[in-house]
Amino acid sequence: MRITALAVNTFREEVRRKVFLFLLLFAGVMIATSWIFSFFTGTEEMKIIKDMGLTSIWLAGTIIAMVMGIRMIPGEIDKRTIYTILSKPISRTEYLLGKFFGGALTLAANTAIMAVVFMTVVAVKSHQVEPPQPVDFRLLGQVLLAYLQFCLLLSMTLMFSTFLTPIMNGAISLFVLIVGNLSDTLLDVIKLSKNMVVEAGLRVLYYLVPNWQNFSVQDALVRGDEKVALAYVAKIALYGILYTVILLIIAAQSFRNQEV
Repeated sequence: MRITALAVNTFREEVRRKVFLFLLLFAGVMIATSWIFSFFTGTEEMKIIKDMGLTSIWLAGTIIAMVMGIRMIPGEIDKRTIYTILSKPISRTEYLLGKFFGGALTLAANTAIMAVVFMTVVAVKSHQVEPPQPVDFRLLGQVLLAYLQFCLLLSMTLMFSTFLTPIMNGAISLFVLIVGNLSDTLLDVIKLSKNMVVEAGLRVLYYLVPNWQNFSVQDALVRGDEKVALAYVAKIALYGILYTVILLIIAAQSFRNQEV
């Protein structure tokens, strides 16, 4: 119950900070792009709309997750509200989990609204193009994977915030995000490396950093590829959940050892 109360309170705080302005921006971009590309053929137009829509969801969600995770605990320390909360019969682990689930709820609300806007545009344009196309509801699978990626990113930045300053947290989180999105390239570099020390260091980095590329089936969906299996989506979803749980365990242990 204490974790639930903290999660709900965190969600309300994030809403008051007007994070939903991202949604208005997203909706405006999506509505505009649905007409900008009308001079393309029907198939090309739908590919562009799907690609830009999914990319917009990923970009907005990533920014929100990083900003929330970076400032969630330091913000409460600066306002000194954390001392009032921790003086009550609530453990640091409960506090941390409450903040995470509140952030995850905020991300769920953001992602859901963006998905509704996106699928509405896709549905309308699917019937307007020549020839008309069926609505591809498999796109929601990518939205789900994107949401799990946001939660993983939130848990990572939340973990870093227990022992890093916000600036260092932002820099390292951005580095991890970039490296994780270049996992395939990093693997190629490892195979070409002739220095054992460099190869060992890169392998450690490869296995420690989340492989963000696993969360994207966007290219296959945009091309209309039928090879995106539900089993793959389920496997990556499990991968994201397990990684998130591990990071939260590390974050809880680190937070318990910090003097706040």
